[in-house]
Amino acid sequence: ASLDHALWFHGVPRADRWVLWYNTPLKIGGRRGLYMASAHDEDGVLVAMMTQEMLLRDGVPMPNTPASQLGS
Repeated sequence: ASLDHALWFHGVPRADRWVLWYNTPLKIGGRRGLYMASAHDEDGVLVAMMTQEMLLRDGVPMPNTPASQLGS
């Protein structure tokens, strides 16, 4: 679950060209995670940055998890 996020644009990305989206975990602990991401166009120019704080949960299976992986 996302607790908080922010997105900053530093340029105008083109939807008809490739964009590299690079995620980096900054801190994971206490059932929370803080991530930072950056987006660069084909020329390597920074066009956007994002941060996101997440709540991490144990024991909640993802949809379509096979019964053999759920344990007892």
